[in-house]
Amino acid sequence: MVDNNSTEIKKEKHLTKNDYINHFNPTVYLNQFFVVQNTNLPTTVNDFFISVVIKVLHEHKNKLQGKQRVLEFGCGPVLEGALLLAQYFNEIWLCDYAPLNLQLIQEWKDNKLSAFDWKPYFNFILDKIPQDNRKNLVEYEAKLRQALINGKLFRCDVNSDNSLFVDCDEPEDKFDMIYTKLCLEAACSTYDVLQRTINRFTDLLKPGGMLLICSCRNSTVYDVDNYSFRVLPINEEIIRTAFVKTGKLTEPICMSDDNGMHPSDRGDGVMINYAFKT
Repeated sequence: MVDNNSTEIKKEKHLTKNDYINHFNPTVYLNQFFVVQNTNLPTTVNDFFISVVIKVLHEHKNKLQGKQRVLEFGCGPVLEGALLLAQYFNEIWLCDYAPLNLQLIQEWKDNKLSAFDWKPYFNFILDKIPQDNRKNLVEYEAKLRQALINGKLFRCDVNSDNSLFVDCDEPEDKFDMIYTKLCLEAACSTYDVLQRTINRFTDLLKPGGMLLICSCRNSTVYDVDNYSFRVLPINEEIIRTAFVKTGKLTEPICMSDDNGMHPSDRGDGVMINYAFKT
């Protein structure tokens, strides 16, 4: 029997960063949003992010193709972005605040039987790639696994006063691209921390490197497994201002979808903002 009152209590308590390690269940999250079946297709927000990222990467392939290193910041337990990034970069650094998220990534990287089955979702992604640019899934997975082997998997924390990287040194050789999806609004406790994080991203980029941020717009809370996690509301103007304030990024390009909304979020749309380091 389900205790509805208990469920309501869980949802009313908006959890913060300090609760994240204990209450965010990555397996539930993956099963809720990344399982592809005939009766359970990915949401329109997944569709938007995948389609736009494919377009942006292809549009700027001459700047990105064959470059050495990309950072996906706040990857969670998800390999959606990494699959696409691995087709352009030789080395992927993945980081997240929660150790269990990284453990699930490591299981896939090591090809363990316990790993989440990404093949159906990867095929969903490949269906979005134009036929003339598409390879088969075996090639995509091989490039992804090799890029992960070449890179690093480590913890990060935007709210740390010292560094974004918790258990890994920042590389002397900077990144050619930094990619983050649905992370900053969930991780940054204040707008000052958001600005500091984008400043830090900029410092980690090589000249000409790309910063690309995927976000839910004006969200305040997102729900996973009957828990509600507090979110910092952000929109196009907040991100644009943060980019401009770095003094080191080009004017950002923004694409948004007013109809797209992550089913776990309470916002009014989704957006992608990107710019290059000058």
